[in-house]
Amino acid sequence: MSTFSDDVVTAITNYMNTSQPGITLQIVRALGGVADAESATMTSFDEKRAVFTATVAGQESRVEVPWSHELHSRDEVRADLFLLYERATAAQGN
Repeated sequence: MSTFSDDVVTAITNYMNTSQPGITLQIVRALGGVADAESATMTSFDEKRAVFTATVAGQESRVEVPWSHELHSRDEVRADLFLLYERATAAQGN
């Protein structure tokens, strides 16, 4: 059972998928080990990881990216998504 309510998970995943699709794809490519992902969506998360669906050559696969530490609040999720983005940018040399 997740620490986060369905409403919180839905709000954050919807935001990432509609407002930040490029960041979502960058995280999956750089930190999820799917460098050739053509698209990605954030599908869920819990206190330990963010969960994405990556599409490569028309095939979807589940990708889990761990948070920097165990998270307990919505604010921590937002902050750690920013950290994931920074790590992904650094890993890709951008």
